[in-house]
Order: sequence, then structure tokens, then C-alpha cells
Amino acid sequence: MINELRKLKNIIDVLGGTYYVDTTAEKVGPAGTINHYHLAMDALSYLFRKNTLHLGEPGFGKTTIAKLVASAFTSLPFDLYTRCQLQGHPEQTKNDLIGRPDYGELMGKREVVVWQKSLYLGVIILDEFNRLPAGKQSIMLNAIDTGVFTELNATLFDGERKPFFATANHPDDGTYNITRPMFDRFSLSMELGYQGVFGLEDIEEARKNQRLLCDNELSNQIELVLCDKQKSHEQKRAYLEEASTQFLLRLEKRVKDKVRLEKGKEKELYMLEHLTAAERESAKDAIAKIPLEPEALVFFHCIATEINHSPTYGSKRSCDPVDAATHAKNLAVSKIKNTMSPRAYSDIRDYAKGIAALMGHDKVTIDHIISVTPYVLGHRLEFTDDFKADGSNKGRLRGEMEGIDCTRRLLNGVDKNYKDAVMPYVQLIVWGIKNPGELSANQLKQFKELKQAFKENKIDHPLLKEVLAELLKHER
Repeated sequence: MINELRKLKNIIDVLGGTYYVDTTAEKVGPAGTINHYHLAMDALSYLFRKNTLHLGEPGFGKTTIAKLVASAFTSLPFDLYTRCQLQGHPEQTKNDLIGRPDYGELMGKREVVVWQKSLYLGVIILDEFNRLPAGKQSIMLNAIDTGVFTELNATLFDGERKPFFATANHPDDGTYNITRPMFDRFSLSMELGYQGVFGLEDIEEARKNQRLLCDNELSNQIELVLCDKQKSHEQKRAYLEEASTQFLLRLEKRVKDKVRLEKGKEKELYMLEHLTAAERESAKDAIAKIPLEPEALVFFHCIATEINHSPTYGSKRSCDPVDAATHAKNLAVSKIKNTMSPRAYSDIRDYAKGIAALMGHDKVTIDHIISVTPYVLGHRLEFTDDFKADGSNKGRLRGEMEGIDCTRRLLNGVDKNYKDAVMPYVQLIVWGIKNPGELSANQLKQFKELKQAFKENKIDHPLLKEVLAELLKHER
């Protein structure tokens, strides 16, 4: 494991062992288990500059985990993110969420924007997102997707999208539906809830430890700089770099004092390492280079084609009826009302590679794909009433929220179809995807078998149809 990935994993372990109670442990097939799974996925969201939605009942740490991850990876005080978080409620305006005109400058006929201080930080946090009506959500739609914030004729952009962490309580009288386009901007959703009696016993200790990450004096100084209209955006960014160095030095002193007073404690339990921007890019590059095993690549494409292809209507469309034809009944497309976008495709791939890297694996397997997909698709897919009712009648697989549970059951069906129909053609499919030109003798034999099965109408799986159609274009 390269040093940057070791640092990444160490930060997750320190957060999960000292500052936050995350008892989640995800079993990734027979290959092993990854502990502090919620923190690990949030850490990957920061690394990849992706957006995460924390769902659950009030009081179960949805906002806390976001602020802790932000504090740990930007090396800025935990309480600074409390001061700077955006808040969702129906009366919010664009001025409250992004920025407002500088009214003093307007008197002098100059258009100057006073940006919200949260936009300068390395992570943007919006609490209770679903208390924003659809129109207010749309204010954030483009900015969340691109990282570009606009007001009047001014633009605020740091050169890359910032990770955006939002929280949402389960629906109540004060919430609104999150729109489908907005859901698709969130790469990941996770439910945070009850973690058992042993977790409850540790929460108070974690809260006490969180005080080590707070620095009221430094947070005051940072706020003054971020609100100083005389300082440029570049000056504010430079100051945040200086402040992160100060924060780590102050944290080290507080940790040393605590360890000295409480004998038997080790500094490593409390001290967070700093992942620089260069190290973040290095870790990201190392993860991107992890290949998918042929079986994982094909299974990955099975998910995409089963969701996005309708035997009756061609491309899956949310405006068409759900395909209930004979050739669709065993496919994922018959259980959902909408589609899986290319954003979701990229997210599954990236998180699967990230989990493989954190586990020290050099290839992505089907198990890695299955472990992350419920959290990437659970909020994006709209399931049919019949499929949801079937899950409610039989009981949820892991007692998770409906969208994640439905996605798990959907994946079980995809896995069965893969094993029954697609797995014998893995090598041919991989070749067809990457290089549909000349085939080896064995691939040519499989190709002929596939053509014959297609003529006899024995092929039902959309991935096989796609690959066959592509190979036929290159047939000599």
C-alpha cells in the first residue's frame, strides 16, 4: 500500500476509533471485511470530490460525521464547519445559499458579490437538505454538479468541484421530496441510525474527544478573514492553507496534554495525519489504476444494461410504462421506473476501486461492485410498487431503508441472470467491449454459438445482444 493510501486509511481508523462511533463493518465477499464503512465511503467521497447524502432519523450523527470528515481531511477546526454549514429551510434564498450583492458597492454602481463563507472551505455542508422546496433545490443544482457558483455576473470556482455533504431526515411534515435530477447529483447515500447498545455506550466518549478538534480562537480568526471584503479569493485560500498548519500544531499540543494527563493513552489514537493536495491526487491516481477483473467488468455492464434497456421499448425511459413483457420479467428493468445515468456508472466504478484499495486488493472483483452499488443506486432508482411490496412482505435483507434494500434485491436478480446466461461468455464480452476486431479460435467458436442462440431466439439478456450486435459489425 502506497504511503498516501496508508494515510487515508489511518485517518479513517482514527476517526472511527476516537472521534465518531461507526460500528458498520461491510463484508466484501470471502475477501474480508472493511470496518468503519460509513467513514470509509465518506473519505472516498472527499478524495474523489463527490457528493454524499446522509439520511436517517434526527440525532444519529448525520451532520457530525460530515463535519468530522471535513475537519480531518482539510485540517481545519471541527467547530469552523459548524459555524459555516448551510441550513435547509423553506425560506432560504440564493443569497443565503450562495452569495448576495454587496449593497454598499451597489451604491457606487459596482457589482460585487459577498459569497457565503462556506464556499471557501474544502468541503461544503448543507444540513437538512430536504427542507428546501424543489425550486430552492434547483438553486444548488448546477453548483453541486460542477463546483461553479454564480451570482450576478460573478463566478466563484476553485478549479475543481468541491465535495458536498448534505443531510436529510426521513420524511416528516416539514420535508419536501428531493427531485430526481438532484438525487442524481449525489454520488452516494447512506443511512445513519441505531448501531446497538455498545455503540450507545461509546457516543459520550466520542463527543468528549471531538472537543480536541475544536479551536474557537482559530475559528474566529478564519471567519474574520473569510468575511473580509478587502481580501481576494486567492488571499483567503492562501490563509486557509496557513490555518490548516496552525490547526495541526495546536491539535498536536492538545493531544500531547491529554496523553500526559491520562496515562496509558497513546498519541496515535487521537492525532490525525495531514493528506496534502498532492498526496490526495497521488492516492486518487493509484486507485484509478486498479483494474476490474474480467468477471467484475462484465457483471458491472450487466447492471447497466439490465437497468437501461427495455426489450419492449428499447431504451428505458421514465415516461414509458414499466416493461412487463415476458422477456423483461426477469430483468432489473421490470422492477424500476427510471434509469441509471452515466454519473452512477462512474460512481460505482470509483467507489468499488476505492474499497478495493483500502482493503489492499490489487483488482476489483464482483464482490467490490456489489458492496458499493446499493449506496450508489439506492437513492437514484425509483422502484415499482409491486417490487417494494414484495420486499416488505418478505422482510428486508439487512433491515436497511427501502431504497438500499430494494437495490440489494435487484442485484441478487442481476447476479442470477449473470450466472445463468452471461458468465459463459465473459472472455468474448470483454474482447467485444475493448477490441471487437479479430477473434481467437476459442472466441470465434463462442461467437458462432452466440449467433446461433440469437437466431433461435434463446438470448434474453441485453448485454449479450449489445455485444453480439457490435461483433457482427466487424464480422468478415
